Amino acid sequence: MDGLIFILLLLPIIILIILIIKHCIKSYISIPFNYPHITVHFDISRKRQPNYNDYVEEWLIKQPNHYKNLVTEYNSTISKWEKTCTSYLQDCLFWKSHREKQYDTMRSEVLSDDYRIFEFIFLRKQTRYLQVNYQKQSYTVNNEEKILEYTLS
Repeated sequence: MDGLIFILLLLPIIILIILIIKHCIKSYISIPFNYPHITVHFDISRKRQPNYNDYVEEWLIKQPNHYKNLVTEYNSTISKWEKTCTSYLQDCLFWKSHREKQYDTMRSEVLSDDYRIFEFIFLRKQTRYLQVNYQKQSYTVNNEEKILEYTLS
């Protein structure tokens, strides 16, 4: 009888230790940094077969000082991303060297010429209906139809 009481008292402690270990492993594996993107949304509602590249080209042409503006936007996005990552690294208490390695590998990926920082999302608005008390109520939903990603070069 005493052994059963001892096991019942020890069981919550063992479960708590397992949950703490699980949380520690999960936080070690996870990456706290997000990849930077410059996102542009296009509404292609009521278009049957849009040419996606035409929308991107029109957006590029409408930019004042075309290439210069894109480079400044790219540089500002990268600098904001670096500031947030370095501030996180300064405040990081656990696994600081591991987080610094994660940041360095991510930074080398982001600063490479192959990184696709520009993200063009094409949306279609769809009207849906909800019936409440025999009354139809409409609401719209944005559906992503296509996502194009491009590099700076």
